[in-house]
Amino acid sequence: MNKAVKRIVSIIIAAALSVVLFSCGKTESVEEIESSDYEVGDVLKLGAYEQDNNEENGKEPIEWIVLDKNGTKLFVMSRYALDSQSYNQNYAKISWETCSLRKWLNGTLLTEAFKADEKK
Repeated sequence: MNKAVKRIVSIIIAAALSVVLFSCGKTESVEEIESSDYEVGDVLKLGAYEQDNNEENGKEPIEWIVLDKNGTKLFVMSRYALDSQSYNQNYAKISWETCSLRKWLNGTLLTEAFKADEKK
């Protein structure tokens, strides 16, 4: 696989893996997110991550699109690709459980993008 294809695949995987399942609502306040009523197609803001390559203006809020709703649970996906990461740093046959992308998602992204109350 050439570098361009690998990069495209990495971007697609990163976007797909940015899908999060959690309970949320229509405001940016974490306390209100749990009880508010969002519908499929709505956009909510939760967390912040550097997205415009201008660190001087701080992190931008992450916008999430509601893809599905089941009671008080929402299935959301980030509106924009947040980063570009390879499935694994080294070319090798490797499982999801041990790949570097999973470590990045559960480490760097989680730590940098969400405050403690947002992680709940």
